[in-house]
Amino acid sequence: SDILLYYIHFYKESSEPAYAMVYSTTSILRILLILTYLSSTMAWIGLVRTFPIAEKPNKRVQNATAIDSKFKQKSGCRKDKHCQPSEYCNRYEKTCLNCRKEGETCRRNKMCCRGMECAGGVCRRKIRLGTEGALCTKDRECNYGFCCAREKGQNVCKRMLQEGDRCSKPNRLYLWSHQCPCAYGMKCRRRKRTNKLLDLIKDWNDESERRCVRTNYNT
Repeated sequence: SDILLYYIHFYKESSEPAYAMVYSTTSILRILLILTYLSSTMAWIGLVRTFPIAEKPNKRVQNATAIDSKFKQKSGCRKDKHCQPSEYCNRYEKTCLNCRKEGETCRRNKMCCRGMECAGGVCRRKIRLGTEGALCTKDRECNYGFCCAREKGQNVCKRMLQEGDRCSKPNRLYLWSHQCPCAYGMKCRRRKRTNKLLDLIKDWNDESERRCVRTNYNT
């Protein structure tokens, strides 16, 4: 740069055309320097795009993963979600065990493998809702002609009694009974006896003497 200024000063004093030539030369050099700077900057930008700066890891996710892994190592599991999809959590031993297959004993649905449910303490294949044998809590959850009654400690959809079937006295709390009431248009009535003496000997409340009988709605 000092040499360049010296030539500029020399040509400025000697002649005006020479000074103009040198001045134009310095302008060209400045332009070249600017272009060089811009090209290097663009090259750096392209390099950054090609090799992006790694994102900072999410500390919350890392902490949650670390806590979860430490929890599994120290105390096993506390819930089924701590185990693999094909496993369940044994809450007493706090260990993950393989799911139970059809016919094996169970205490809840999560203990059974996928596509099965725990009914009556045994794993079985899921039954379509509303059909016979499906789990229920109310009558309206069962299809027409079925009721929700007890069976092996659970409520399931059962077929309502038909004409001639043995029945018991009508009870509004049949949800806790093992038997459905008579079907629509029928009533549970005691069979008529020809010998009245048997009425005195036989207990009136004998349920074996009751049957579902088709009646009119007016009776």
